[in-house]
Amino acid sequence: MNPLLLIILLSLIGTVGCNDTPSTLEERIQVYSKAVSKKPNDAEAHFQLGEAYLESGDPLKAAPHFKDTLRLKNDHAMAYRGLGLVYYSQKKLNDAAEAFNKAFMLKQEDTSSLINLGAVYLELNKTGRAISFLNIALRRKVDEVSTQNNLGVAYEKRGEYDEAISHWKAALELKPDFSIVHNNLGVLYDKTNRRDEALKEYQAALKSDPENSTAHFNLGTLYAREDNVDQALDHWEQSKALGSPEATLLTSLGWGYEKKGDKKRALEEFMAATKVDPYNPETHFAIARLRVDLGQEQDAVESLKRVITLDPDYAEAYYRLGLLYDRFQVGKDAAANLIIAQLLYKKKKKEIANEVENNLELIFHKYQLSRSDFIDLPLPESLKAIKVNR
Repeated sequence: MNPLLLIILLSLIGTVGCNDTPSTLEERIQVYSKAVSKKPNDAEAHFQLGEAYLESGDPLKAAPHFKDTLRLKNDHAMAYRGLGLVYYSQKKLNDAAEAFNKAFMLKQEDTSSLINLGAVYLELNKTGRAISFLNIALRRKVDEVSTQNNLGVAYEKRGEYDEAISHWKAALELKPDFSIVHNNLGVLYDKTNRRDEALKEYQAALKSDPENSTAHFNLGTLYAREDNVDQALDHWEQSKALGSPEATLLTSLGWGYEKKGDKKRALEEFMAATKVDPYNPETHFAIARLRVDLGQEQDAVESLKRVITLDPDYAEAYYRLGLLYDRFQVGKDAAANLIIAQLLYKKKKKEIANEVENNLELIFHKYQLSRSDFIDLPLPESLKAIKVNR
């Protein structure tokens, strides 16, 4: 569980339109939908419809209209910016960077693209390029609060913590109640073991914006490290209620409910996490453990197989799978998994390898097996050079 930083991306700034532009989103979508139906080659109508869809939170519907705008008018800077925002929402960061760059080159007075380029390059971990664009934005005095925040994130990523704090404090001088910046200061103080200052900043973030879900998550994580599970769960649940939860939040909730002894609720949270991120072996392993504890042993076998598929070197998954097969009286599968577990543990944790060896000998005796029965046992790639009958 790691505290999260927040990067600011500027969205709908300087929308092009005429004085009689409809005021509400619903009206705009209705009016410009009719306009593109009547005049399919009206670039500006496509652009305005794309902006309306984007502002309404529907980037998938916005994308084709920005593309139509550029098909009809390939030097439309704001359509490139809109397309950049669509790509950013889809985590197509390289495409977003290319679109924002085209927007800036076509219309250099549209300084929102400077901040957006900085934000995208931050997420791509190209901090040098991010800082270059953000410094240009700062010199032009473009949304100085957002620019100072993003510069703080850039320097934090580079490990230049004093510089990061300096930019975040500059942002707070301009806007003392800026929740995002308080959260980011909290993350840095948390990371550098300045617990009291971190707590103060997370609380300030939530005082400024009680719906800052990231600050709730971060404060919950701080409490969790101190074993204050009730406080951690309270803030994590608030974070979950505020939006679409990420897998990290859901696994944190799973951890918290398991600590409280509520294994059914913990299992629900871990299961929900796999819907967001199906490829994390640790989450599937937690599910397997809980299923065993809840008497769902056959389901636990499937979860452990999933762990091994995702991480063929996950020694404990083989070990627990072997023990489960023994419960089912499937001796050969029990021994096969314990052999692989023992070989993997020998590479990292020899004391555990000895424990597995003892259990393996019991399995051999119980089912009248020996290592020679497993000479052709398929092994993970990392064990290919090892002979089973050693």
